[in-house]
This record gives sequence, structure tokens and C-alpha cells, in this order.
Amino acid sequence: MMHKVVKTMRKQTVQETVYELRKDGTYELVRYHGPEEAVIPAVYQDTPVTAVAAGAFADTAVTSAELPEGILSLGREAFSGCTRLTSLRLPRSLAEIGASAFLRCSSLRAFSLPEDHPRFKTVDGMLLDKRGKILLCCPAGKLDQEIQVPVGVTSVAEGAFAWCVGPRTVLLPRGLASIQDDAFTMCTSLTQVFLPQGLGTIGARAFLGCARMESLQLPGSVRSIGESAFSGCERLLTLTLPNNFQRVENGLFEGCVRLTEMTLPESIALIGDDAFRGCTSLKKINLPLELKWLGDSAFRGCAALRELEVPDTLTHFGYSAFADCPGLTLRASPGSAGEAYAKENHVRVRSGGARFFGRNRG
Repeated sequence: MMHKVVKTMRKQTVQETVYELRKDGTYELVRYHGPEEAVIPAVYQDTPVTAVAAGAFADTAVTSAELPEGILSLGREAFSGCTRLTSLRLPRSLAEIGASAFLRCSSLRAFSLPEDHPRFKTVDGMLLDKRGKILLCCPAGKLDQEIQVPVGVTSVAEGAFAWCVGPRTVLLPRGLASIQDDAFTMCTSLTQVFLPQGLGTIGARAFLGCARMESLQLPGSVRSIGESAFSGCERLLTLTLPNNFQRVENGLFEGCVRLTEMTLPESIALIGDDAFRGCTSLKKINLPLELKWLGDSAFRGCAALRELEVPDTLTHFGYSAFADCPGLTLRASPGSAGEAYAKENHVRVRSGGARFFGRNRG
């Protein structure tokens, strides 16, 4: 077979597959376009191939991939969107796997690797680090409706369950300390996740788009929840944040259209941009006594809200904080920042028994 080889100072191209020379003198597979059954050579141009770059196979039609011994690293989202990938064997030499390396590989049901692999292992088809402390990936094609994360896992890695459409229930073990960014993003069948006491961190977008999840019990040990962690959880009815919480991050509950009420801890000092935007069923919520900052569009589109008491501590009101809340009346102290904001932005306000009628532009 004839191959057209295009030589440059740094890159070599064979057909549509691109390799790049690394600083250590070895080659990295940068982009794959080839047969559906991908076989990566151990040597290219008489030089070892030691890495697969970020996104190298992304959105290709590969059904299987054979990675040779000598490959040391897989880049971030290396196989992202390979929806036909059913078979993948990881070589014993592999030492590093980037975040979300197998994102949206919806036909991949299990990982295969040597039993004596020095860095990784599999449990029930899921990929973990060798010590069993980090759950790196649950393959998106795994169809079990209930998944038990192995005992001993202390961290669910970034994107570990992202786009897994099979599981309805996930049981997390005692000792779990962190759920990283995007861990359960777009798990559209997920209805229940059991979070253990001792969990401290929930990352950004951790449960974004989990549209069937109706409730979630946050243990009191949780101290940090990232931006948009519950955004798009369309069936979520209520959720209680732990005491001593300081911030409601940007977009935290955006688009939770069935959320009806929430009691925020009085310790919260900041409600971020878009925090409750589009929560169209939200009828009851408090603004905490320690609140100082309300972000842009924080309650925009909360059409069911009728009354909010504004604490005197609140001095920053973001742009369109209460836009599209046609029935809302704010209660504020005479002369307070809340009263001034309401009048300036044509939001109805009760102040010292008096009532100012605005058009609620927010």
C-alpha cells in the first residue's frame, strides 16, 4: 500500500493520521483517521510511539483500539465521542490517563488490561487506580441499573460517570471524600445517588443534566459545591444545604424547574450569577441574614416567587437579579440598599409598612 508522507520540521503525516515528535525524542499520536479497527504501531519512523494526545481519537468511528506496549500516557478526552468503540485493551506500560479520556463511549461496557498492571485495575468493568482509591471511569456502555462503587474508593474522578445512561442508582462507599468536576454529568437515567457522611467536596457540574434525579441528601460534612453542580436537574424537588455553608455558586440550581422550596443556611454570604435562574416552580426561599452579594440573574425567571425579605447586610445586587419575576414583592428596611435597589429597578417593595409599586423589571 502506498502512503503519502508529508514531512515538516515537527510533524509527520501518514494518510490522515498525524504523529508529532515530542521533546523527549519519541512520537505522540496527535490525530487518528484510519480503519475502524485501530492498531497503533509501537514504532513510527524508527522511533518509539509513547503517547496518545488529547482528543486523538475523538468522534471517530473506531470500533476497537489496540494500544501497543510502550504507550505511557493517554491525553484528556483521547477517545471522547467514540460511540462505536466496544473493545479497548490498555497496555501494561500505561502510566497516565487524562480526565474524561473515554467520555461518551456509549458502546464500551468494560475495560481490559493485564492482571498484573502496575498502575491500574478493573473492578466489575470499572477502571480504578491500582490502590483502589480513585474511580477513574465507569464505561458509558455499562448497562447495570444499580452500581456499587467499590469500598475503599475515596474520590470519584473528573467525568468518571459522565454520559452513563444505564445506571438509575449509584451507591457510594463510606470514606468517600470527593466527587470531582463533571463526575455524573448527563447521567440522564440516574434517579438516586447515596452520598456518605464524610464527603467534603462536590465539584463543578458534578450532577449537571441529571434530569431524572428527584432528591439528594447532602451529608453535613459537605463544605464545598462547585458551579452548576445541580444545573438542569429538572425533577429535583428540594435540597437542603449543610449548615455553615458560605456560598451558593454560579448556576448551582439553574434550570431546576420543579424545585419548589429551599431553606438556605444563614451563614451564606454570596449567591452567585444564575444561581436559581429558571427555577420556575420556586415558591419559597429565604435570603440569609449574612448575605452580602447577589449575582447577576440570580433569580431570573423564578416566576412563582411572591415575596422575599431582603436583609440589611445585602448591598450588592447583580444585573437582572430578579428579572422576569412578575409577582415578586421585596420586603426591605426603610433606607436600606434593598429598598433603593427595588425602586431603582422597578421591583415592588414593602418598606416600613409602605408599599412601592413597580413593574418588576428586576
